[in-house]
Amino acid sequence: MFFPDPFFEGTFLPPSGVQYGDNPIMFHSHNRWTPLWQAFGPVVFIYRHPLDTMVSMWYATVYFRQDNRGKISLDDFTKSNFPAWIDTFKTNFQGANVAISYEEMRKKPIETFDLCFKNLGIKFTSQALVRAVEVSNFKSIRKMEDTSGEHHGHQRTGAWFNDKGIRFTRSGESGQWVSELQADTVKYCVDLLCSAGVDIDLFDGLHQSD
Repeated sequence: MFFPDPFFEGTFLPPSGVQYGDNPIMFHSHNRWTPLWQAFGPVVFIYRHPLDTMVSMWYATVYFRQDNRGKISLDDFTKSNFPAWIDTFKTNFQGANVAISYEEMRKKPIETFDLCFKNLGIKFTSQALVRAVEVSNFKSIRKMEDTSGEHHGHQRTGAWFNDKGIRFTRSGESGQWVSELQADTVKYCVDLLCSAGVDIDLFDGLHQSD
């Protein structure tokens, strides 16, 4: 998740016991794009609706954690973190070779990745793509989470409350912000997006909040 820093720090360890075959090696990161990424290959930027992103981040970093629960409300968290999200989004969107909407990916996974891989010049078969989507959908990842003992993610213990409703794969659904965030918070975020020059047509429902 800290790519590409470990490469330049000399601390990167390749995964052991993995057979890559002819498949391209992919690196994943939550970090902001920098020109250094160009040394490793094309960049795919998967972005989610910004307000759903705020909801997801709040549950994962505040509400579900034993040491943080109740310290900041969802609306205050959103207002505090939204400017940084905008800055990162603009940098990553401009630096990416291909940008994918999470919502479109959920609605039309085959079509979305078919176009993505073709734009990147990656060879694949339709059968392989269908299989990849099957094992990577939300239900499959949730099952993986349970069967591998990673109910709260990464086999951590003690970080989250011991509650069956608290899990790493919390929801994955789109549009949660509509019922989770207050109207003034939504307006605040829409105003920030517009003033930053971000096209709000990329995100469903925000024009209704103008």
